[in-house]
Amino acid sequence: MSKVVAILGGGNAGQASAAELSLLGFECRLYQDPKFAGEIKTVLETGQIRLGRDPKGGCRAEGLATVSLVTTDLAAAVRGADVVLCHLPAFAHAPVAEQLADCIEDGQVLVLLPGTLGTLVFVETFRRKKVAKNVIIAETNTNSYDTRVLGPGYAYVYKMNAPLQIGVFPSIRTEEALAKLEGIYDFVPVADILEAAFHSHNPVIHTPACIMSVSRIERSKGDFYLYEEAFGPTVCRVTKMLDEERMTVARAYGYDPLTLEQLLSGVEHPGDLFKETNGNPGLCFIKGPESVRSRYFTEDGLNGLVPWSQLGAVAGVPTPLMEAFATIEGAVIERDMWGEGRTLEVLGLSGMTVGRIRDYLRTGEK
Repeated sequence: MSKVVAILGGGNAGQASAAELSLLGFECRLYQDPKFAGEIKTVLETGQIRLGRDPKGGCRAEGLATVSLVTTDLAAAVRGADVVLCHLPAFAHAPVAEQLADCIEDGQVLVLLPGTLGTLVFVETFRRKKVAKNVIIAETNTNSYDTRVLGPGYAYVYKMNAPLQIGVFPSIRTEEALAKLEGIYDFVPVADILEAAFHSHNPVIHTPACIMSVSRIERSKGDFYLYEEAFGPTVCRVTKMLDEERMTVARAYGYDPLTLEQLLSGVEHPGDLFKETNGNPGLCFIKGPESVRSRYFTEDGLNGLVPWSQLGAVAGVPTPLMEAFATIEGAVIERDMWGEGRTLEVLGLSGMTVGRIRDYLRTGEK
């Protein structure tokens, strides 16, 4: 009997996931927030998604997929599912956690793709709402696909990100989670959700390039390709400096982090950052960002650089570029990064030492 998979989010990755997994034989339910139902009107009406793929780096299936349920009713999507895949932007984690607390079921595995420590947002919400269900929560370091919706009911995958690093909360349940997730994606377990979060490369690859290209982005009026236009020698050099800060903080917590180039290429000995961005088949055809209101700006500083820098402070590791880019990005997008971001207080880690954080992530016990 095939697994029943609930997919939360009808955006680029959500539609690709619902289509691919349906074509692979899973029973899929696709949930879309009612406020954004108009964005998937065709899929809601037909229950179908056409999936295309790049022949060199695309996903595992293509064709016209029939999704078993497409709905704006979260409880209907989740009811009886074995696995819940959360293909949502980070800003949606908190409100969805509030709703999901009322309908999550015993034995389900919830996976955030990616998480950027969103797992702890769900944990804190479920704890506050006194959810007593036996639920495992996990997160990956990146999304399962580099993909775009190119038209109503048509998703195209440029590249599949495999394998996906996955951290499980609590990490002592990692083997149990992987058994329940078998066949869905090529998951490779890491020590815990923090190691997965430190390997989320978007805060590093997006932030300097976007901030240093902001004039070009605004003048382009939507006709901008980040990976083909922004990554010249200087942006590559500054991005590498920011990546060194990420890896230094990760090492302070006992992890052995991969470089940005390794994460982009998926190989042990990649080329330099210029090579891994310019002409990268999974990235170069992706257009964006179109403005400073894009998720390229609003996601990564608030939910990546802010917690990384605060974790660095706990470990006694200075992170001047993280702090500077997060602060400048706040000025660009007119947001209070240190008041609105994914702080240690929001994540339930305030006041903990490095060792205490690692113990908590392993056992789930404060």
